[in-house]
Amino acid sequence: MKKFLLSLLFIFICSAAHADLVYTYKDSSGNWKAGSIAVTATADATEPFDFEIYQDAAGINFNNAPYIYIVKRSGKNYAIITDTPSGASCDTAYIYNYDSYGDWTLSASFDMVGALNVNRVVISNNGNSLFASAWGTENETALTGVFEYSASTYLPTGQAFVFSNDIDDDCIVHAEDLLINNNMIYALFSVKSADGTWLDSNLTILDGQLEWRRRYRNHVLSPQAVYLALNKAKQPVVACMGNDEESGDVSFVRNNRVYTLTSEDYDGNYFGSVVAVGRDHSSGVYFIAVSGDVETLYRCYENKEDTPSYKIMDITPASGTEVQKASREVVWDDVNKLVYVMGGDKIIVIDENNGLEANNYVIKTFSTSDLGGWPAAIAVTQKTSKKSSSSSNGCDALSLGLLAAASLVIFKIKK
Repeated sequence: MKKFLLSLLFIFICSAAHADLVYTYKDSSGNWKAGSIAVTATADATEPFDFEIYQDAAGINFNNAPYIYIVKRSGKNYAIITDTPSGASCDTAYIYNYDSYGDWTLSASFDMVGALNVNRVVISNNGNSLFASAWGTENETALTGVFEYSASTYLPTGQAFVFSNDIDDDCIVHAEDLLINNNMIYALFSVKSADGTWLDSNLTILDGQLEWRRRYRNHVLSPQAVYLALNKAKQPVVACMGNDEESGDVSFVRNNRVYTLTSEDYDGNYFGSVVAVGRDHSSGVYFIAVSGDVETLYRCYENKEDTPSYKIMDITPASGTEVQKASREVVWDDVNKLVYVMGGDKIIVIDENNGLEANNYVIKTFSTSDLGGWPAAIAVTQKTSKKSSSSSNGCDALSLGLLAAASLVIFKIKK
């Protein structure tokens, strides 16, 4: 431990950047908690990274598979956890001043008035507004859509976008995901008919006032689109589950048009329902597909239409896993050049530098025992330590004005 702490001190003095993994999980007593994994590069070629786990780093229990997001400002990290209390009319947001190696300080908490079952939060480019996509409820007691909050008061601004489905008044609409790219807001919606059939999904592009403009387009996607990410080229990439195991795919948006990136493997087989997608180090993506009881990690190496995908590995969780199959995540760590894959009972760490063809790309697997329970959400922080910085100085600094100046990078899970 002394050697480990000395290593951390050396990194701090040298102002070296490193990234940590934060996660939420369900423990054996049924409590939802948050933890972190400190990831530090080493000089050992056989073990290039050191991992230190801190369970229950947030210090409190949450209610229901909480989502976690990361706020970054001037090298400092803040974690936002959104939670859905039982019987509540809106979600609660907890904001933590996140210091490295498990030191979390609760800075603020507030009710996200108007938004229930929040599954993504982003901040505007000018730092004045927070936008949240909320699933709502299927009986429409709570609306589904995108809601704006003032970053200086945390109060709703009154601006909201609720997706209007013209197919059938009895259809149920879910706001699935949200991101900001090139001053445009991308909002992902799935649509389910009254008989339970999933209809075409919709990727709606909005301006900063949550209004649709003529120069933007609404993009039609495969049914049950559930996950939205950016590839290295900053193009939106969407994971679609489809209505069956032969209709799932990964699509991407380029030059205001939607293309199907991949829908089958190199043997011509459909890979199933795609439940999560994330970027790789170049122009491709990783994604998780579910076919029956089998869950598989794939990689599509190119950013071209109708590209076959390679099977990387089976990640099927053990029977009895308590987290839903749709609760999966693929997260790229741009500092350490690692890929984190969250399954129902594990988090897998892939080092692309080891070479995927060498069969040694998995450098670490964290079990439920390691993590403290079943993982539910993950996100990557980026820390840049500075000589003049003090971790205590930032504990009270996460004011609303600081949040307004922040740049938000978010990862989530799907329910």
